[in-house]
Amino acid sequence: MSAEIDTTADGTVRFAGKVRRRWWGIGNQITDPYDVDKSLREAHLTFRYETRANDLLLLSDVDQVDGAGITHSTRVYDTRPSKFNRSIIKVEGGQPEMELGHCGTRWTPHQPGQMLEFFQHVSERVAGDLQINTAGSLRNGGMIFAAAMFDRKVKILDCEAVDMYLTFLTSIYGATITGLTGIQVECTNTAEYFINQDTPRVTYSHGKALDVRAAVDAIGLVDLDAVERLLNRCAVIPFDANQRAGYFENALLGDRAKPERTIERRRSDMKLERVINPAYKKWDRESAQLREAYSDGPGQELPSRRDTLLGAWSAVTDFCDHRRRSTDAGRGAQALIGSGPDSIRSIKRRALAAVYELAA
Repeated sequence: MSAEIDTTADGTVRFAGKVRRRWWGIGNQITDPYDVDKSLREAHLTFRYETRANDLLLLSDVDQVDGAGITHSTRVYDTRPSKFNRSIIKVEGGQPEMELGHCGTRWTPHQPGQMLEFFQHVSERVAGDLQINTAGSLRNGGMIFAAAMFDRKVKILDCEAVDMYLTFLTSIYGATITGLTGIQVECTNTAEYFINQDTPRVTYSHGKALDVRAAVDAIGLVDLDAVERLLNRCAVIPFDANQRAGYFENALLGDRAKPERTIERRRSDMKLERVINPAYKKWDRESAQLREAYSDGPGQELPSRRDTLLGAWSAVTDFCDHRRRSTDAGRGAQALIGSGPDSIRSIKRRALAAVYELAA
């Protein structure tokens, strides 16, 4: 996520936390989570969204070479009528304006200040000791994120502790999402420790009222005792190498068949030859990465992880969040909105579903 952190014109990151996040090492400190205006300034979320009429939608910049060999950049516009005929502009005093996208005439944005205040009110209603711990913006200001941390850590076998959070994310196009997650104390791995198989989430489109009561009702009161029981149960379930292999294969493939090692391919001279199947190479590589995540991932040496179901589950989240081939942006998008059977979100869901089945 840090690769997508938004910055001001002078390079200042738009991010703040109650404590400086050690794996990012960036941003300011939130000194008073209950003072929304102050937190906005500390996180440099002082911009606002505006919309402006724009009948010509920019499609792309095209480089063209003239007869003298000089390259000119030409902007190509779509002149066709469109219902998305307004530009979304990020505006901030002393900073260059930036066009973030396009919208229709009915699009009414929720401003960063409104979102942060909404996050804080939801956090207080879900649990009175919950408060905003981090806040910032991503993708040039197109996304606002925050996390509220419980003051109680979930303890696993007296050898491991997990901080629990409610997370919030809103984009200029999409929804505000909330869900219960845990972040390992020993590492940067964000593990999806959910109370239920279907994570409680609340979605809001821009223009829809931010209803704190409805959001709290949808999330439900968070029962950290239930989370602690689940994790401790996983930490005492023995899980040998054969069980891990089956668990990892199910996480990667689900109901899909394991790829064949070789496939036939027609050469340029029209003769058939057998070659290594690219799908098999990918499966083999990712299976090896999962085994490595189990063997040498952060925290995997703890008694709660070694040869247990919790260790296998943690290896899947470590693989998805840090090892799988992708860009930081790609991993984040797959985790949040990925829907295909091979997406990070689907892999985590299958792994979590298996945990609930095995821990029942």
